[in-house]
Amino acid sequence: MGSSAVLRQPVRIIALSLIAIAFLCPPAPAQTKAQKKTTRPAKSSAKPPAKSSAPVRAKPAANTPAGKLEILAHTLDEKRTPAAYQQLSQFATSQAKSPLGARAALALGFYDFKEKHFPEARNWLEKAATDPLLTDYALYWTGMTDRATGDNDKALAEFQEYRRRFSDGVMTDSAVEELARAALAVDRPQDAVAVLDGYEKTANRAALLLLRAQGRERVASSKGEPPLAAVTDYLDVYYRFPLSEEAKTAAVPLPALQVALGEQFPGTPLATEIARAEAFNQASRWNDLRNAYLELLPKVSGTARERAQLRIARANLALGAGLAELSSLALTDADLDSERLYLISQEYRAKNLESEMLENIELAAQKYPQSPSTADALFAAGNYFWVKLDRPRAAEYYARVVAAAPASANGAVAQWRVVWTAYLMRGDVRDRIEQYLRQYPNSAYVVDALYFLGRAQERAGNLPDARTIYLATAQRFPQTYFGGAASDRLREIRSAPASPAEFLSLFPVAAPLPPFSKAVPAAANSRWTRAEALSSIAFDQSAELELRAANDKTPAPGLLLAIADAAAAAGRYPVAITTGRLLLPRLEARQFDDVAPEVWRAVYPWPYRSEIEREASRNKLDPTLIAGLIRQESAFAADAISVSDAIGLTQVWPPTGATLARALKLSYSRTRLFDPDYNLRLGAYYLSNLLSMLTTGRSSRWRRTTPARIASWSG
Repeated sequence: MGSSAVLRQPVRIIALSLIAIAFLCPPAPAQTKAQKKTTRPAKSSAKPPAKSSAPVRAKPAANTPAGKLEILAHTLDEKRTPAAYQQLSQFATSQAKSPLGARAALALGFYDFKEKHFPEARNWLEKAATDPLLTDYALYWTGMTDRATGDNDKALAEFQEYRRRFSDGVMTDSAVEELARAALAVDRPQDAVAVLDGYEKTANRAALLLLRAQGRERVASSKGEPPLAAVTDYLDVYYRFPLSEEAKTAAVPLPALQVALGEQFPGTPLATEIARAEAFNQASRWNDLRNAYLELLPKVSGTARERAQLRIARANLALGAGLAELSSLALTDADLDSERLYLISQEYRAKNLESEMLENIELAAQKYPQSPSTADALFAAGNYFWVKLDRPRAAEYYARVVAAAPASANGAVAQWRVVWTAYLMRGDVRDRIEQYLRQYPNSAYVVDALYFLGRAQERAGNLPDARTIYLATAQRFPQTYFGGAASDRLREIRSAPASPAEFLSLFPVAAPLPPFSKAVPAAANSRWTRAEALSSIAFDQSAELELRAANDKTPAPGLLLAIADAAAAAGRYPVAITTGRLLLPRLEARQFDDVAPEVWRAVYPWPYRSEIEREASRNKLDPTLIAGLIRQESAFAADAISVSDAIGLTQVWPPTGATLARALKLSYSRTRLFDPDYNLRLGAYYLSNLLSMLTTGRSSRWRRTTPARIASWSG
């Protein structure tokens, strides 16, 4: 979303912070370096991350062999020092005849693999294979080690053994891929094709489809046959997965194959080609978009041709060609020409040319009042004035959106801003708010509307009805800012509530949660035990995969909670939060005491705590406010990048970051925004200044700073 979300939703951020985090997270010691990191999910789902945190179950006593293993394995994972390596090596040697020794060897083998110490890695992994519980992991990483050293014959045999013995292993996707790669490397393409033909997920994995295409091409070549099956797979990758790297690879052999096959080369439906091009449009891949539609242009006519021309002009504009091509484009299709005018208006908006922007929006509204792009243009105009805090003028455009397209994606937001502006102008908006609630009962602004309906009733002197509305708001949306605000108003109003209004039935109380249980279904015991073992040696992402496999077969709350814990331990906080939400549907409608504390903690984790508290103290902020902001903006993913190019924990937009760094007398680079400490320093400073501006009407740190100026920095 970018830092401008602080302007849009400050109260929601405070609600997330103060209602959840402050009550759920006791003071914690400073985090380890390993706990602070976050990583993107590994390409191979089998690869555990180089980090650790709380295991998915209670830790064994430190003076037991199992407890010592956990301490030593996690210390190596976190500190990565020769001393830590030596201590775990000594443990593995002393426990050589027990599964714990083999487990330590697995941790050491994986560590050496990552460090590219392949002979040492293979030695440890051979010892790890004696652990009956995690043999598949030892075998998989042995194969990966042999692949890394170029011994593909051995690797092929190892991955084939993995497929025979562990067909339901969580690393099967990766094992099949590596098996195929090893088979191709030793010139046994028939083995690659055989395993990929026999794997049910091949058709839905771009990497596997590409490998099968390559294998089929080589098999056909060895037999002197036309590679028709290979071409089918190449085309499948090229068209079904256009945004993937595999699609680029698949494109390379296709021209030569088309020449070689001549009339035998399979044709591609025009609709499929257009779908590929539109995928680039949706992804803003401008070079690819332009090239795809330039290829299509000679093949299409009518509306399809006009769409191609519009997409090419849009791509050229994004690539710096200017507005001339888009402005001169003559289109007869109403929706496409409306989109053209919308694109032109937004280019003028980006250049801060207000009159030209509005001229094109009005032209679209005049010529194409029913077009979806016209509704988008009117909404954009409303947003333009909304950011400038010109609420009345913004409301005029929002009202036109509602009149033209009340069911559009932006209809509910536009209508609420119209009503909200009327409320701010001291109008009697009770009927209008009720109408809004009836029309958009599932809007994200329902709780806002209920609360301000109560305020409107109170303003009109109708205290019993106001109390009725406040009661409904507080009871049905307790974990929201306005739910808390409604509770505050109830303490101020002594009138008895009136009979509940009929429209309140549109917002039923959330269904009771089933009793929470940590119990694991008997059918999941095997996976659970493996997850415990993996977590004990800091293979947290692999532990998460084992738990997910168990939950897929036998869903249970205890497994979901363990998955959330394992994801957090692996630094995958967005995954942890999402998984926790599965345990807590309709979170905003739950009473705090009705939910187990461990479930709340899964939904509201607090990593980077010591760093957040340091920056909060430096900027005189409540640390829970910063934590709530980060959860809202990035879900604690330090490598998060928004569609607007906002970066890192607090989602700092690079131009904003440069301004903040200058103010703080720090050196600046875009790359540094991914560093949690640096990002927090800038984000907390920004938030402190913004809150000062919101509460005092002026910026205490940037002179002559206005809300619109701050918003313009934020993307």
